[in-house]
Order: sequence, then C-alpha cells, then structure tokens
Amino acid sequence: MTRDELKKYAVEAGADVFGVAPIGRFDDLAPAKHPRSIFPETKSVIILGRRITRGTLRGVEEGTNFYNYTLYGSDWLDNRFVAATTFRTAEFLEDNGWEAVPLQNLPPEVPPMGVAVKKDLPPPNIMLDFNDAAVRAGVGEIGYCHVLLTPEFGPRQRIQMILTDAEI
Repeated sequence: MTRDELKKYAVEAGADVFGVAPIGRFDDLAPAKHPRSIFPETKSVIILGRRITRGTLRGVEEGTNFYNYTLYGSDWLDNRFVAATTFRTAEFLEDNGWEAVPLQNLPPEVPPMGVAVKKDLPPPNIMLDFNDAAVRAGVGEIGYCHVLLTPEFGPRQRIQMILTDAEI
C-alpha cells in the first residue's frame, strides 16, 4: 500500500485533510500518550479530516443561525461525516490485508483511567493528542490558540485517526 493509493481512496471517501506519520515520529511520547499503547503493532498513524465549510459559520457571524454550526461544524461533522470517512478508509485498509484501528478525536487532557492490565502498561482508556499527531503527519501546525491550523482550511477542520500495521 502506497501513500498515494491510500490518499486517493481517502479523498474518494470524503477526506479533505490527509496525512501519514511513521510510528517512529512518536518515539518521544510517554506510554500513556503513545499510539502503540492502543495498538502495539502500529507502523503508521493516519490523520483524516473534513473541512468546516465556510457557509457553516455564516449564521454565527450574522447572529442569525447558531445551530447550523452545531450540526455541520461540530456534532454531525465529527460524529457522522468524518467518522464515516475514517471508517470507510479503515475498511479499505483491512480489505487490502492490513489491520486498522479507527479512533475518534476525544479530549487528550483526560488522563488514562482504570487499572493497568500488566505491570509495564499504562492504565486503560488512552487518549491520544490528535492535533500533535496531525503535526507529526505533516497536516499542519499548532497555532497560538492551541488548535490545529492547516494551509488549506486554517482552523476549520475536524480530524480523526487510524492506527495501522501497514507501512505507508
């Protein structure tokens, strides 16, 4: 599987944002924040996202329609549209013989919870920093306001992640 083959499929599945980082780019992270703590065989971390359309923000700017952003800029965009793109891309990887672990973007500030199942493992419910992973995947950079900024969409995107054993 090449990066270009995967990107072509992800774009067909709806991705506006795409990046891949080899797992070695995460070597400086503690186990509680490392992708291999979720999927030990991880060789590549894939970032996928969809843009928040410019028109989605118009009602907020005009003070006339705040709910449009809630649906199309936040809730539905993240939990339905980006999730569907991420899941379809994970299916594509698995259909081609690789394992793929799709992950929803949850707050990284939440500490791991529970009791470790082995002595040298962090507690369960690892929360990865998706913005940091996006930077490591070459998608964009973190701005002064601590959000992901991409060249194409600035701060207007929602992202998710796939961990895979494919070397991409």
